Amino acid sequence: MLARNRLFRHLPPTAVPVAGSDVWHGLAAILEQQSALDQFRSMLMERTGSPRCCLVSSGRAALTIILLGLKRLSGRTQVILPAYACPTVVQSVLKAGLEPVLCDVSPQTLDLDRAAVKRLINREVLAVVPVHLYGWAQDVRDLITMGEEYGFYVVEDAAQSFGATFQDRMVGTWGDAGFYSLGRGKCVPAGHGGVIVSQERCAPVISKAIEDSGIQAARWDIASLLLFMVYGLVTHPVGWWFVARTPLNPNDAGMDAETLPPIDLGRLSATQAGIGMSILARLDQILAVRRDNARRLMAQLAEFDFVNLPEIAPGAEPVFLRVPFVVEGEERTNRLFDLLSREGIGVSRSYWRTLPDLFSSVVPSDEQDYPGAACLANCLLTLPTHAYLKEEDFARIGSAFHAV
Repeated sequence: MLARNRLFRHLPPTAVPVAGSDVWHGLAAILEQQSALDQFRSMLMERTGSPRCCLVSSGRAALTIILLGLKRLSGRTQVILPAYACPTVVQSVLKAGLEPVLCDVSPQTLDLDRAAVKRLINREVLAVVPVHLYGWAQDVRDLITMGEEYGFYVVEDAAQSFGATFQDRMVGTWGDAGFYSLGRGKCVPAGHGGVIVSQERCAPVISKAIEDSGIQAARWDIASLLLFMVYGLVTHPVGWWFVARTPLNPNDAGMDAETLPPIDLGRLSATQAGIGMSILARLDQILAVRRDNARRLMAQLAEFDFVNLPEIAPGAEPVFLRVPFVVEGEERTNRLFDLLSREGIGVSRSYWRTLPDLFSSVVPSDEQDYPGAACLANCLLTLPTHAYLKEEDFARIGSAFHAV
């Protein structure tokens, strides 16, 4: 039996509780701007093990800049993307003046369908972009081998998976280049921001793409600090209770190609770097909580035969930004979403439209060509793993699943 709804408490889909030290470091960075940027870059290079690291204004800007750089190394024009992913990946490819080619995904792994990738490879493919969704860590070694054979680059979209590893090496660092997002709702939510990592052979052209773009950082970025403080308030369960009941609820964010915000090619500000340093210093503690909560949730969901959890590749260690799962049947999916929402659980439909559907005017295609992506768009839900989960939340989640 479901418990009564809680007043003034609704879990957000994802959150990192804001600490006073985060605000302090953001303020202090304004006084020593270059030092803050250099320190943050050094921390990121040490954490990722990458020999090169660039700081830009967003994850979507990071992918755009990487592709602008790779264009200098090849006359190829196509970029293969998963048909189920954040819509901004298509936006970035178009911004770079390249052609997006959509590829089906596997509902079992959330990764690119390898048979579909092989069918799409031709002499015009510049890059393949595997996406590590929801903090999962995918095995991209076979794509790297294919890239060496057919002459394309592998660019890892690890926007949602900073800290996830495969064979003790961070995702994002396996391919020719990779990127992470520092945006709201990500593993290191410094407000906005993006991090580019790359192998040595790609680093010069990526640096040149940044230089040629003429992008500059904001010098006195008080706005990012204020927005970060607001983020802390609205992603607290009390704040999200209000957000979830207003038009500010981001359930449909990014599900209309015409309303996606434009890509601003800029640099990370010192304020964002200061906030990022503070969060990065306690990231292991944050991730430990996520992993504990995720494993408990996954054990709970494994009891239900209508729930399918994505596979975790052998040797992979996800960070579990969220726990994704696929429900058998669209009607049951919708009912479960409604039940969990009414119980104050931050359940999310994530991307409820496939990219072929969302960008049909740009990449004309038959939706039947993407059965895996369609399955995820119709039947995938995610649950929160952050530190705001309490014992009563696990009980409410279990009750909702038993009710459907």
